[in-house]
Amino acid sequence: MAVEPQIYAAERERVQQKPPGRLDAWDCVFRAMSHMWLHTKGSHESALDLLTSALRLDPAYARALGLHAWLSLWHMHQGWSTVGLSGVLPGAFEQALAAVRIDGEDAWAHLALGFAHMFRREHDYSVEQLRTALDLNPNFAVGHACLGLTLAYGGKGHEGVKHFEKQTRLNPRDPFFFLFTGARSFAHFMAGEYQLGLEWGRRAVRHSPEVSGHWRALALSAAMLNLAEEARAAVAMARKFQPDYSVAWVERASPLVHAHDRERYCNILRPFGLPESTIPVKPIKN
Repeated sequence: MAVEPQIYAAERERVQQKPPGRLDAWDCVFRAMSHMWLHTKGSHESALDLLTSALRLDPAYARALGLHAWLSLWHMHQGWSTVGLSGVLPGAFEQALAAVRIDGEDAWAHLALGFAHMFRREHDYSVEQLRTALDLNPNFAVGHACLGLTLAYGGKGHEGVKHFEKQTRLNPRDPFFFLFTGARSFAHFMAGEYQLGLEWGRRAVRHSPEVSGHWRALALSAAMLNLAEEARAAVAMARKFQPDYSVAWVERASPLVHAHDRERYCNILRPFGLPESTIPVKPIKN
């Protein structure tokens, strides 16, 4: 059982008793963690603001550098950043590198660097850094989830699923658990396990409906199971929260390593509304 989330929760209670003007860098990081667990655009923006404050107070704080890099990339991948991959990845990569240089024993620093390599489609480097994070902290549930996602993007769906299963066994109540349910859905899709992909995708969007990645994953497995109405609705919802979601986005910004996997992805979803490039999206009525 992973104990780190329980430590974070206890520390969060202490930090919340302090007035904002008296927060130090450590306090800002722990307050940011509680916002990260909420899995919404607004909560992640608040977390990024707090991590920026932590780095203003202590520019060489490795944990803050790693968390800011990791969350910036996750935030961007959901379509929540206005500058996209090209505007986020270079800075996040440099932050992650700095975090590892400052504290090579920090698992979050290696996690961030592995995540940055994933978005650069540098699969072997990504896996190496994420495995280092797990060597440093074998009970790092988020580390197993990120490694599972990276392996799936590298075309190794079955291997990726094993790490998501490990994440669940370590701590089914991990506050980050629902952040990765859509990622697990995608890993099942890449493993050819479409029914499981569908089930995890549905679970993901029920819990965190603002996360476009959850809808993207659900659309893929629904399409493979010939659930046309559900697949089309999922693509539409993904585009509601991520207006640039398109064939062009997959080619430009998806971490899928292999060109044939990106081509297959697009061919699966074209019949269900994935456009070739960004076009205006009509608001969806709730």
